[in-house]
Amino acid sequence: MRQSEAARQTRTSKWYRRDGRVHGSLEPPTASPRTRPRRQRLWGQPPVLDAAALIAFAAVGMLSHDRALFLSGFVRDALPLLVAWFAVALALGTYRRQSLRRLLLTWAIAVPLAVVVRGVALGRHADAMQAAFLATSMAFTLLLVLGFRALFARTC
Repeated sequence: MRQSEAARQTRTSKWYRRDGRVHGSLEPPTASPRTRPRRQRLWGQPPVLDAAALIAFAAVGMLSHDRALFLSGFVRDALPLLVAWFAVALALGTYRRQSLRRLLLTWAIAVPLAVVVRGVALGRHADAMQAAFLATSMAFTLLLVLGFRALFARTC
């Protein structure tokens, strides 16, 4: 026997299907990944958000040092960071078994590794300038990665 529409609307603890049967959950189901727009599914993936945050870090760095945003600048600045990040993430299983601990471990290993690789590639010596760059990179990459993830979690 189907319940009236008014009775369905007054009950907030159960959700009813169109045929009147109780679905069993406390809230109506959200859109499944298959029903969400493809662009929303893609941008919601942690690897995409992390890559966007790391590219944003490189872009802000280039702009703050009066450099134009050219492909060569991204290859010089963002590519070592992206390669190190995803290599470490693959080794640690950061995206297979997601947790804040794995994310922080990926960050703690990948960013210093990328700074060292970039410094060697650019012929830089380990000095106070490189230490300052490492500290800045550590702080702002963490801020951007966590910020991009938090921002996306609030918008979806």
